[in-house]
Amino acid sequence: LKIMSYDCYLVDKDKNVIILDKSFDRAGGIYAIGGTNEAWLNVTYNYAPIFQKVLGFSLSDLDGKCVKDTLEDLEKGISLLKEDDKTNCYWDSTEYNAKRALKDLVYLGKHDPDAFWYIC
Repeated sequence: LKIMSYDCYLVDKDKNVIILDKSFDRAGGIYAIGGTNEAWLNVTYNYAPIFQKVLGFSLSDLDGKCVKDTLEDLEKGISLLKEDDKTNCYWDSTEYNAKRALKDLVYLGKHDPDAFWYIC
């Protein structure tokens, strides 16, 4: 089984996807044109080595964890990544792209810190 991307959701204790107050319009590997109110982000697996380097774990390791218990680690990872290697391609494994994905996850997580990550 080869993982192509991570689908990162915020869910409640019954695994229902959290619905945001306003549309979340972030372009990931897969995205909803015009945004979505679902607390969801797709992140390419191309960034996995960068996440491993700055977080010490993969995004799939967030699965089932309470969001509030992970935000500090995600924010620390963001602080360790530079922004001077920006390209015009989402798929490029750059620190800029990985940082943007982590920022989007933190944005989602801060919406409902008592939610849980569901990563598939």
